[in-house]
Amino acid sequence: RDQKCDEAVASCACLNLRKATRAVTQLFDEMLQPTGLRSTQFVILVAIRQTAPITAAQLARELVMERTTLLRNARPLQQKGLISVTRASNRSKMLELTEEGENAVAEALPYWEQAQTRLVEELGQSRWERIVKQLKATVKAARSS
Repeated sequence: RDQKCDEAVASCACLNLRKATRAVTQLFDEMLQPTGLRSTQFVILVAIRQTAPITAAQLARELVMERTTLLRNARPLQQKGLISVTRASNRSKMLELTEEGENAVAEALPYWEQAQTRLVEELGQSRWERIVKQLKATVKAARSS
């Protein structure tokens, strides 16, 4: 085995963040399962709810996603009637929650809270707060590169 590769794997920011993201996503997906929403869909719904009306480009920037990826992930939400996607005068796509979307968020919130509580309790509140602060700093550092 190559020691340099071992070191790279052990300390790789991308690998370790992706592993953590997949583990957290699996936890939230499992907890949200009764609602029929995946964690990625829930995040999109909540983000739209908090900022609507919002363009797809603005929401993609907010969620640190490619616009096309956001729209691909939003399509099933639109098909289920949870969001509306309309064209604005400048040809951008505007996203808003429908009444069904509001109901879906209300139904999913208790399941999200269970997943969030489970993770925070496992890590401890102060540790969790440090992690969130560090993750925000990581996003900022990566975007400024």
